Amino acid sequence: IGSAVGRKLNDHLMEALRKEEALGSQRPVCGFLR
Repeated sequence: IGSAVGRKLNDHLMEALRKEEALGSQRPVCGFLR
């Protein structure tokens, strides 16, 4: 269960990062995650 949840969470995070990059985001969240 833990690995499945972790994978889902990671996929969601990567998708969010891709969206941020696509938007050319300048939000501090992007810098914080990196």
